[in-house]
Amino acid sequence: MFTLVLIGFLGGLITGISPCILPVLPVIFFSGTQTARSDSVADAGGGVATAVKTKPSLSETLRPYRVIAGLVLSFSLVPLLGTALLSLLHLPQDAIRWAGLIALTAIGLGLIFPRFEEILEKPFARIPQLQMSQGKSGFGLGLALGVLYVPCAGPVL
Repeated sequence: MFTLVLIGFLGGLITGISPCILPVLPVIFFSGTQTARSDSVADAGGGVATAVKTKPSLSETLRPYRVIAGLVLSFSLVPLLGTALLSLLHLPQDAIRWAGLIALTAIGLGLIFPRFEEILEKPFARIPQLQMSQGKSGFGLGLALGVLYVPCAGPVL
């Protein structure tokens, strides 16, 4: 059991320092940094205005950890569920790769031909638009980043 945990830890460590993970690191490390908020207090008698820095809220402090939690969750569950689905449907392991290649080709053709882009967009136009605002928990960002960088883990592991 300890050997499997050690192998999993080393595999995760090597995956974490692989070159394709490097673009994710700034998002993870700087997702919690906010610009310093200050409230200006003006003196009505023509005095000196002072700036008071406010302490970041608990939600802002925990945001980087929520991004990392979402990243870890999706980075581990997406390959597991993909493998389970492929074995359940008795499909070859390359089926996901071919589906990805077909999707990338279709998106590329949509970028070249505007009419084809309209056809590709039509099914997604019915999905209601989600309004993302500043100050959310960051968990969704981590989930999206994990799904985006799952393909990096395969060659390393």
